[in-house]
Amino acid sequence: MLKGKKLILDYWMLSWIFAILFGEAVKSLILHSTIFINNLVAIMIFYAFVCLIFALLFERLDYRLVLVTIFLCGIITEVTIFKSMNKIIFAGFFYIFLFGVPWWMIQKWDKEE
Repeated sequence: MLKGKKLILDYWMLSWIFAILFGEAVKSLILHSTIFINNLVAIMIFYAFVCLIFALLFERLDYRLVLVTIFLCGIITEVTIFKSMNKIIFAGFFYIFLFGVPWWMIQKWDKEE
């Protein structure tokens, strides 16, 4: 089982790529939006920071507790940054998809080795 710096680095890089790809790039293509391109650097820094925090949490805490934290972060982000109350539950589950799936992928790959 992966531990320590390798786990943090593996999760951080995979979740960063996964979040940018599925959280912004695909969404921008589907919605024909230029927000991602116009704010590329800020969005990449935001996701790098968030992914690093979640990587540290996954390394130190039980994964179920981290998933609850990710869900709550999705809700808080939706309400505070986007000022939207319509899709807060969806945002929580979307954050679990963006940041939970990379953790699951790393765990699955680790067991195969």
